[in-house]
Amino acid sequence: MKQTKAVIFDFNGTLFWDSQFHKDAFDIFIEKHSRPGCKPLCRQVSDKQMEENIMGRTNTAIMDYLFQRHLDEEECKALSLEKELIYQDLCSGKVEFAPGAEDFMGVLEQCGIPFMIASSVGKKNLDFYYEQMPLERWFPRDMVIYNNGTFRSKPDPQIFLMACEKLGVEPGDAMIIEDSESGLLAAERAGAGKVVAVRSPWSAAFKKKVPYMTIDSFRELIPIVKS
Repeated sequence: MKQTKAVIFDFNGTLFWDSQFHKDAFDIFIEKHSRPGCKPLCRQVSDKQMEENIMGRTNTAIMDYLFQRHLDEEECKALSLEKELIYQDLCSGKVEFAPGAEDFMGVLEQCGIPFMIASSVGKKNLDFYYEQMPLERWFPRDMVIYNNGTFRSKPDPQIFLMACEKLGVEPGDAMIIEDSESGLLAAERAGAGKVVAVRSPWSAAFKKKVPYMTIDSFRELIPIVKS
């Protein structure tokens, strides 16, 4: 098996199992904005549509999908902030690393394998996570690529290619760990040497069989990076 030279983590639903918080926040947000007479009026979505078109994507892509048009920057920012404040209220005090994540990252440090986050998270939520959990211990700010409005939404592989370039490795030498359908497809399109799907309670891999290695705990990856 080819040796892993770097590890790239998605964050939401991967390092922090928050997909249910996001789903609940979107349910509240959509219920408000889909009422008759509400302006702007958004579409209703099924769980399947949420998984395929919302989870793992940037707020710009999400809001354009929900409101079925391209929103201008200010309108998109206002609606995104509204949703994120609902989300933060739901998960405040409950933000923690996924099972085995810190054990795995400790082994990566011992083995000298660099790692970073490449996520569609916006700055508002990123700042929230740094306040809520010991994220700085593992990820200095310069080791997180977040949604600053300059890259394309997953399943486009751009964000993972940016991460590989920052880490100084070829995509084929990297392990990319994801949970959403769009994220897993982005990792595959980036040419990752190993694509790993996390089986969090609301992940794509939890709901159906996916053609990638699946894990229930990050401890399962320790023997792989040690080999």
